[in-house]
Amino acid sequence: MKFEGFEINKKQTIKLLLVNKSKFSQRIALIPPTTPFFKIKFTKRGLIAPGLSEIIYVTFIPQTYQ
Repeated sequence: MKFEGFEINKKQTIKLLLVNKSKFSQRIALIPPTTPFFKIKFTKRGLIAPGLSEIIYVTFIPQTYQ
């Protein structure tokens, strides 16, 4: 993921589509960000069947240019 063209204190959200390409059902575990600049939002459903996907929204809120 690449956040670019952002403005200070303006929220920018990108949708990430995570697809299970294996032959087996998979369980995902997301570790939440530890900084106040990033947030994640998703619906925890348990196992993801082969060929199905999970949508994860990643939000970036910049506070300074660095």
